[in-house]
Amino acid sequence: MKFIHFQVEWLPLSIFDSHAQFAVAFDETHTLDVHISGDAMTVTSYTDDGDYRVVNFGSSQDFESFAKHTMKRIGKKKGEN
Repeated sequence: MKFIHFQVEWLPLSIFDSHAQFAVAFDETHTLDVHISGDAMTVTSYTDDGDYRVVNFGSSQDFESFAKHTMKRIGKKKGEN
C-alpha cells in the first residue's frame, strides 16, 4: 500500500499580478490544469480514458479534497487501496 502526502497552500496573490497557472499530473493517466485568478480557481481535469471536466473552487481546502479524492480513485483503479 502506497501513502502519498498531499497538501495545498493557496497563498494570496499580489494585487499587481493576481493570476497564476500550474499543472499537476497523477500517475501519468490524469492531469489537472489549474488556473487561479484573484480569489477563484478553475481546474480542468483530463484523463487518458477521455474523461474531461471543469471544476471551480473558492478555497484551497476544496481543491485539496478534490485532488485527494482523485488520487484515491486512481489508486482503486490500480488496486492500491
